[in-house]
Amino acid sequence: MNNIFRIKLKNYYPAFTLAEVLITLGIIGVIAAMTLPSVIGNAKNKQRSATLKKAYTILSQAILISTQEHGDINEWELAPYHAKGMLNWTNEYIGKYFKIVSACEDGDTKAPCANSLDRICNADNPSKCSSIGLYTALYVLNDGSHIYIFSGGNPVNGKSDFVHILIDTNGIHKPNLFGKDVFTFTLSLSNNKKPFQSYPSPDNESRESLLNTCKNSSSQCSGLLQYDNWEFKKDYPW
Repeated sequence: MNNIFRIKLKNYYPAFTLAEVLITLGIIGVIAAMTLPSVIGNAKNKQRSATLKKAYTILSQAILISTQEHGDINEWELAPYHAKGMLNWTNEYIGKYFKIVSACEDGDTKAPCANSLDRICNADNPSKCSSIGLYTALYVLNDGSHIYIFSGGNPVNGKSDFVHILIDTNGIHKPNLFGKDVFTFTLSLSNNKKPFQSYPSPDNESRESLLNTCKNSSSQCSGLLQYDNWEFKKDYPW
């Protein structure tokens, strides 16, 4: 009997029971469910941060080069105000310095214009949407991001010295919300010192003020992001 017992003991291999394995897998699943959204969110934030910073740099450089070719910005021809020709104007002063996949104007039925956005909603209030504007120039960059450019402000003889610029970090892909993947900038043709700015400009503003502005209106978050070197900090509201 002793020999038989020893043989059986010798061939015994300790292992986890099925219940123990299931409990362990359950714990791993809970931990993954808790941490995975944060990991994915951080990765998306890094991606849109890099894309936004790149697009801002491209625009800044294009405007700087254009002033070398066309003179100070207040010497540029005023932009068409809600009229055809916005793409021609943008190509002449800004767009020709971009590296793009395509460029088109609102109303173009060819891709990607046919698939471009006609309005963008707010992250703080998705039911509140803004029209991008008639006769908008659209540039599709090599990384898939979109730049929308259209005139605004108060017109003078059908022309405008104020231009809206929207950077959509992931093109036509959702969510297409201000503060999430669409960010607002302005170009003033009457401001030689600093014509291209985030909206609102972070100049002479505290971070607390910029953060509160962003919380109250998600279309006014680019100033906060520029202040934070285009990083989406933990307290970024959207």
